[in-house]
Amino acid sequence: MLIESGRIWSVFYSKIGSVALAGERMDLEITELLATSLLVQATRAMVAEGS
Repeated sequence: MLIESGRIWSVFYSKIGSVALAGERMDLEITELLATSLLVQATRAMVAEGS
């Protein structure tokens, strides 16, 4: 499955559960920052639920 959003293209490989991204360097860096931020928020929420 190929998805385009702005200047980033992503390909989802369902058989292996992986995503590949292609695009301009700055756009990829911003996408990585967003993904990292979401992971941190999800981890904090799970830790807060567990305590």
